[in-house]
Amino acid sequence: YQNDPEIASSLRDNSVWAIYEDERGMLWVGTQSGLDRLDRFTDQFIHFSQLDILPNNTILCILGDSRGNLWISTNNGLIQYDPLRDQWHHYEASDGLQSNEFNSGSCLNNSNGMLYFGGVNGFNLFDPLDIQPNPVPPPVVVTDLRIFNDPVQVDLSGKSTIQLDYSQNFIAFDFAALDYHAPARNEYKYMLEGVDKDWVAAGNRRYASYTNLNGGEYTFRVKGANNDGIWNEGGLAIPLRVTPPFWQTWWFQSGLVLAAVVVVAGGVGLRFRQVRLQNRHLEAVVEQRTGALRLVNERLEEEVEQRKLAEQELARRSAEELQQAEARFIAMYEHAAVGIVITNLERRFLRGNPAIQNMFGYTEAELQSIPVADLTYPEDRNLDVELFRQLAAGERDAYGIEKRYMCKDGSIFWGRLNYSLVRAPDGSPLFAIGIIEDIDLEKQALEALEHSEARFRTMFEHAAVSVAMISLDRRLVDLNPAGERILGYSKEELQDRFTSEVIFPDDVPIDQEKFMDLVAGRLDAYQIEKRYIRKDGSIRWGLITHSLIRDPNGQAQFILSMMEDIDEKKHAAEQMAAREAEYRQMLEQTVLVRTSELREINTRLQQEIEQRQRAEEALSVKAAEDAVAAERTRLARELHDAVTQTLFSASILAEILPELWKNDPVDAANTTEELRTLTRGALAEMRTLLLELRPAALTQARLEDLLKQLIEALLGRARLPADLVIQGTRHLPGEVKVALYRIA
Repeated sequence: YQNDPEIASSLRDNSVWAIYEDERGMLWVGTQSGLDRLDRFTDQFIHFSQLDILPNNTILCILGDSRGNLWISTNNGLIQYDPLRDQWHHYEASDGLQSNEFNSGSCLNNSNGMLYFGGVNGFNLFDPLDIQPNPVPPPVVVTDLRIFNDPVQVDLSGKSTIQLDYSQNFIAFDFAALDYHAPARNEYKYMLEGVDKDWVAAGNRRYASYTNLNGGEYTFRVKGANNDGIWNEGGLAIPLRVTPPFWQTWWFQSGLVLAAVVVVAGGVGLRFRQVRLQNRHLEAVVEQRTGALRLVNERLEEEVEQRKLAEQELARRSAEELQQAEARFIAMYEHAAVGIVITNLERRFLRGNPAIQNMFGYTEAELQSIPVADLTYPEDRNLDVELFRQLAAGERDAYGIEKRYMCKDGSIFWGRLNYSLVRAPDGSPLFAIGIIEDIDLEKQALEALEHSEARFRTMFEHAAVSVAMISLDRRLVDLNPAGERILGYSKEELQDRFTSEVIFPDDVPIDQEKFMDLVAGRLDAYQIEKRYIRKDGSIRWGLITHSLIRDPNGQAQFILSMMEDIDEKKHAAEQMAAREAEYRQMLEQTVLVRTSELREINTRLQQEIEQRQRAEEALSVKAAEDAVAAERTRLARELHDAVTQTLFSASILAEILPELWKNDPVDAANTTEELRTLTRGALAEMRTLLLELRPAALTQARLEDLLKQLIEALLGRARLPADLVIQGTRHLPGEVKVALYRIA
């Protein structure tokens, strides 16, 4: 790389005295004509010339410290530069340097972080972490009052007024700022109220003089700044009172006027009596007014004295209130639940309360040795660099930001940072106060809420049924794509419209009372079947479920409504009911025919029995015939009521089973299981009837088997769950077994 006068971004000077690569990989180049930085991405040099910042163009040596600062030796002092904040600080021989002139290449950063810089009068050795700016404004005192260059023993604290005579017409004040970091670089400003219209900049001069002060009240004010230019804006104020000469007093001037009036009145009175009388009258008037003026002056003096006493009392109270306010601030600072830090304008820790120490796990002393940037999560360090630069420059008063921090144990937490600038009375920035609040739990809750909302939105958008959000006055707020497909409307077309507009008019009032109970919080949810009207005018059945959504306080917020299109199921149920009625009518006719046939058979059997048993007694024959007729009638009735109904239900299920397999396989599987139960029950019913047609078989079968057939018949007929529990075995006589079977 070489200098090219026609290319502004080339190397400034071919005489290169120092090259340094910092921890971020930036390459800094010190030349005979200034400081350059190489941008490795653009291959261009950025210049820092004496006209901009540097006190001298000759850069002799460059080192870096653990905080990322650059230390640059020149022919006119030592420069500390913070590249991240773009802040410079200039140190001279008055700060303790061996000389303002250093040597090229004479610098070293040892393993302990100590920096060496060599110059014409030796070398400087220092720890850069110990070099701190001076942020404290110095106290200012008046050390001496001289009249005609002679010291005067008076109270110079400003608590009492200094009395001077008009003849003491040459006075001088000596003053000093009590800051000893570099006393020669302390600066001063002073003003005598009543003489000076504005502050007089004295530079390093520590005295002020005044001559020929007129009689009256004055206040001498002085303020100072330390070696870093931090001003004590409060300063010191000393009141003065100068007694005027007697010829400037009101009574002397009034006497002259009175004497002139007497002389004129006497001369004129010798000639004109009338004029004399008028003059006497004028004298009386003047005397009266003079006396009134005297009284007025006395009252004014009393009022001035009272005002001074009141001002002193006010100052005392203000001091007490200030002390109380400071005590309250210290108590709040020490016991605050949030972290409070005080940093200088270079963003170094000055103070940190116990809460901030507990938050990061560092002591206050450890925090003072750690750059604020090192406590920030690496990816978040640049979030507020520009904001703090504006704050330190006085371009803004405060800012707030959320970012991540790292504790001493390596843990990471989210914090909400609020920085505020504290200014001096003249408006210049002094230092910054930061408040850090741990919002890690709040962030986690927010992330959980966002994930929950995302899951809900995914379910909402991809649900197979219609999902809608409805306000408490039954207006549509949101609708998912499935709802748009089912209703035939877009979400925008139904936005803010009443849901009753898409419900079949006859079905609107069905759930009015339940909906009011839901809004009032007396119900959490309910389900109802309603008809709705699609955009194309068709009417379909839907199964609607309304659920109340509450806010964290338990108050009703909105209604979540889900609707399933059950039109096909509804029509299938209607067809099933119609077919069931048709089959029932057909079966009833069949049963009537079979019953008639059974009656004919009974008649023939009765005739045969009469023919075979004519010899038996009429009473026995009639009893037997009645028993046979009753038994057969019972069997016919059970055949009609049980087996017929079970077979009819099984036939209906068998007919709708193919459609169910197409629409809902799960429901079809359940229906298949139900069909199996019905057929097993019908088989059990038939077996039972066959047994009863052959009474002898009842005595031959085991009671356990007979009871099992009854249970299966019950399952097929009533579809109720039933269990048979048999404990032990016993051989029973036939008539006992039949009796127990009849009871069961």
